[in-house]
Amino acid sequence: RTVIAGTVTNFTVSYDGNFESKPVISFIANQGAAITTCQLENLTTGESIIYAGTVPTGVALDIDCDAGTVFNSSVNRIQDFGTSEFIRLVRGTNNFRFSGSNCQINIDAYDKNL
Repeated sequence: RTVIAGTVTNFTVSYDGNFESKPVISFIANQGAAITTCQLENLTTGESIIYAGTVPTGVALDIDCDAGTVFNSSVNRIQDFGTSEFIRLVRGTNNFRFSGSNCQINIDAYDKNL
């Protein structure tokens, strides 16, 4: 969980599985305003999410990278996902950069081991 309080924020997520995992990522508009710009890059893998819609104040944009779904306020908004990638986590430290509106980001994943 990371709270974004600036237009560009770097943070890390540790992942201990020995096989890549595709997380569920939630961008929650709980910082006093709607999310109007939203770009998340996994600098470790070179993959990125760019969301073109607006997330109203008090609700969430939920992206399930494993299932390939995009829900804004519980409504399917895959069309706002554009040419983005469903990003993955790889073993070790994953370095992320978020650019956009202030929000809370939750990245939920479990360690996959083969």
